[in-house]
Amino acid sequence: METKYRQLKTAYNNFGQEGPKSLVDSFRSFGTNEFENEGDLLGQLIRKHLINNEIFFLACEKEFVAFPDIFQLLALFPKTLRFTKQIFLHRSNPVYNELFLQLTKLSPSRILSSFCDYYQISSNEEAVNLITFCLESWFSKIDTDHIDGQKMFRQFDGIIKPLLEFKKLAALDNSKARF
Repeated sequence: METKYRQLKTAYNNFGQEGPKSLVDSFRSFGTNEFENEGDLLGQLIRKHLINNEIFFLACEKEFVAFPDIFQLLALFPKTLRFTKQIFLHRSNPVYNELFLQLTKLSPSRILSSFCDYYQISSNEEAVNLITFCLESWFSKIDTDHIDGQKMFRQFDGIIKPLLEFKKLAALDNSKARF
């Protein structure tokens, strides 16, 4: 069991660095003693990732104060962030796309309400849509080799603020069109 745990940990780290192509190499190097096939290895990596996300969200519930703090906490989970970015980068594969969409909907309500407070958004549904949209742009910009919580927040903030301004302008245009 200890061998399988070490192999899973190695495969998780490799996936975070190299993406899905590392699955073949990891499976070949481990042999069939611990994992039946590449699909079994992938399934166990996904389970491990979901557990790692739960641990991150528990840390958020315990340590989270205001929305920007999430990025400082995220910087403490670099392997989880790297793995998630690889899932994002390989969303063309339905398995990874489904997992990415599932992960974007897991945010605890405390994070969502803090996000709404910080950006003065009145609806949780609107907030979820904005976060999901921003994550797509944000993940394409972050450098997982040099993780910095403040830089990640600035990148996210730089994406969402123009969206919020555009949304306000669009709302003004709609209200003028009615009169």
